[in-house]
Amino acid sequence: MSYTLFIDESGESGISHVRTDTTPGASPYMTLGAVLISDDNRENLTSVLSEITANFGKKSLHCNKLNHRQKIYYSKKMSEQEIVCFGLISCKATLRDYSARIDQENTKYFNKCAMYILECVGEFMKVNSISSDELTVVFEEGHHDYAKFRSLMGTCQSTPFHPRAHLLQQIALNKIVDASKAKEPLLTIADLVAHALYQAVNKSEDNYQLTEIRYLKELHKRFFCSPKTKKICPTGLKPIHSLSKIGLDRESQAIISQLEGEMKLPRQT
Repeated sequence: MSYTLFIDESGESGISHVRTDTTPGASPYMTLGAVLISDDNRENLTSVLSEITANFGKKSLHCNKLNHRQKIYYSKKMSEQEIVCFGLISCKATLRDYSARIDQENTKYFNKCAMYILECVGEFMKVNSISSDELTVVFEEGHHDYAKFRSLMGTCQSTPFHPRAHLLQQIALNKIVDASKAKEPLLTIADLVAHALYQAVNKSEDNYQLTEIRYLKELHKRFFCSPKTKKICPTGLKPIHSLSKIGLDRESQAIISQLEGEMKLPRQT
């Protein structure tokens, strides 16, 4: 059986000038969302997305162009599908010395975050006995230098310094590709996952400094979780490097820490 993992981001990867209350710049957070799909289910999911798009009277399902109720409905519909979700939340205020070590290069920052989420995927593959040749990883085209990313992945696979880095060996380098949303419409589901995570932490003048956790709460059952605790954090949802350090309000932190997910493979249709 074969699977495809779609990955998208929300927020910007820039770290040299980060927005504050008084100065412009890149977003204080970046999130990554990933969704694992059985290739046998691609046609069905594409049909579901087309129905939602038509219901909304839209040409596409980019979350930044949907209103609050549309995003709730979209999240609910995806929570009913045979998918497995993964996520990452990075608060740039916590980078400190690491930012200097990588010369504030956004590509290196993005690549590091992408490897963190692929470690989570690698653990899922190991638990479910999925071989590396059964998985294709798709990033959105044109956003980053994926040749550099594959090179870095190769280095970490051959000389894993951190115990979890061994999980990257579950990913085949030659099966990491990039594609446009026009070519791979299922990337829009990864966009939804990334957006749900971003809105759980994003505070700005536009949203009156209020975060929105509803979309994540609708999706959480589809997230990979700990085999022991069933909690999605940090097994399927990875905060860098802990929930207590990414600037969540107390209520959101408590809610996310208790969200439970699924261990199961997406079924064939």
